[in-house]
Amino acid sequence: MNAPYSQDLFDALLREDLCAFVHKAFEHLEGNALRPGRHIELFASEMRLVYAGETLRLVLNAPPRSLKSFVAVVATVAWVLGKWPGFKVMIVTHDERLGLAHTEKIRKLLQADWYQRACPGTRLDPDHNRAGDFQTTAGGHVFARSLESGTTGHGADWIIIDDPLDAGVVQSAAARDRAYGLIVEKFASRLNSQAAGAIVLVMQRLHPDDVAGQLLEGGGFKHVVVQQIAETETTYLIDGKPWVRPVGDVLDPDNWGEAGLERYRRQTPTFVWLSQYQQTPVSPSSGFIEERFFTPVEVIPALPFETFLSFDLAGGGPGETGSYSVCAVIHRHDQNYYISQIWRGRPEFEALKAKAMSLIHQHRSARVLIEDAALGPALISSLRPILAGRLVVIPRPSLSKVDRVLSVFDILADRRVHLPMHEPWVRDFVDEAVQFPGGSHDDQLDAVVQCLRWLRQGANSPPSPFAIGGPAHGHGRPHPQRDPRQRHNANMMPRPRFAPYRNPRPR
Repeated sequence: MNAPYSQDLFDALLREDLCAFVHKAFEHLEGNALRPGRHIELFASEMRLVYAGETLRLVLNAPPRSLKSFVAVVATVAWVLGKWPGFKVMIVTHDERLGLAHTEKIRKLLQADWYQRACPGTRLDPDHNRAGDFQTTAGGHVFARSLESGTTGHGADWIIIDDPLDAGVVQSAAARDRAYGLIVEKFASRLNSQAAGAIVLVMQRLHPDDVAGQLLEGGGFKHVVVQQIAETETTYLIDGKPWVRPVGDVLDPDNWGEAGLERYRRQTPTFVWLSQYQQTPVSPSSGFIEERFFTPVEVIPALPFETFLSFDLAGGGPGETGSYSVCAVIHRHDQNYYISQIWRGRPEFEALKAKAMSLIHQHRSARVLIEDAALGPALISSLRPILAGRLVVIPRPSLSKVDRVLSVFDILADRRVHLPMHEPWVRDFVDEAVQFPGGSHDDQLDAVVQCLRWLRQGANSPPSPFAIGGPAHGHGRPHPQRDPRQRHNANMMPRPRFAPYRNPRPR
């Protein structure tokens, strides 16, 4: 093959193959080769479907630093302009600087010698070539807008929304609702053709009710989810060919390394990891414990356990209202926890002391955890001579109840808490847990979380468990936490519910 023919072939490859273009664009802008990855191919394949008119509405959720914005925004816009010089696109971000950075990279690609050779019909218009707003000589237009900026007088063939909400304000319901309202009421109306125009949202999940969650709840969007660690075996289509991610598959493993990923996971708050990296968002201010978190067993197995009695005590006095006093009997084996009994009631102190003594005699080797609050000091004083070194006094917690639960959330979400399914107290406990923090009672959950936190923080406790590839107990079950709106087939949602069409653009 002669050299000119090889160059012509390479130019044609860049024009027709978005993934090849992505690699060339990355090398040009970053100065080094892009590390291959199936997720890069997936992002490119999904954007090719948008260009082909097969996907009109797309939500792409993937972890930070996965190059989702580079592929779906920077490289795709430059590639489409090379094929369709009259292409008009609006890039919407939460911050104007991010949009300007994207458009500056696109301009650099259009000015590259290799791009101009591969795409001779696409040239920047010297009379309209500003940062964040430039045109081509064929009438194409690329312009960036922040979510709050004006759009009057501007129309686009595509609207690409990249990270529409800052993570610092996502806990505000007003901020989330405003971002969603601006997108559906202001920006969506800017499409030149409602029948053929495309809207693409690219972001990492931040909250169950973030912009992605609200758009998906409204329907009509194809949803593509890529997790940092695959929780279920997931099949994607890349240019029509399947890519199967097995449970535990790590995204870009060469970049992370197993030790690096485990270290980062341990340092990252659970709700941040689940939302931004696993794309299964939870909120510290809403119910987030699911019934499926608890693993049912027929009976508690005969294993070499350590046993703990964890008391969460009320203020005392009989009655039908107010908090309960609770004792949870918890057995630990390796990194799994088995709850064999939960007692709760509202006895006066002497009856409470008698119940505590009964439980202690049933579990003679158990360590006894009592919080130094409410009736705790009195019970501690009564039991100290009997228990000697088995008594553990738990200081009054400084964290809120929500933060205490979040500190052991991975233990719950990894299904390492086991419950005997036929015990009558189990239903009340599970109902209380799944209603937290909005339920009327949380005493049983408090007792369990108190023990889990002490075991995690105590001097003899094991490190925070984390197993790449599945739950720590090694059964290979997928991580169960899932956005309630996305519990079934979350990774590949159906195509939009409207008639197929072909965009009227040159090929």
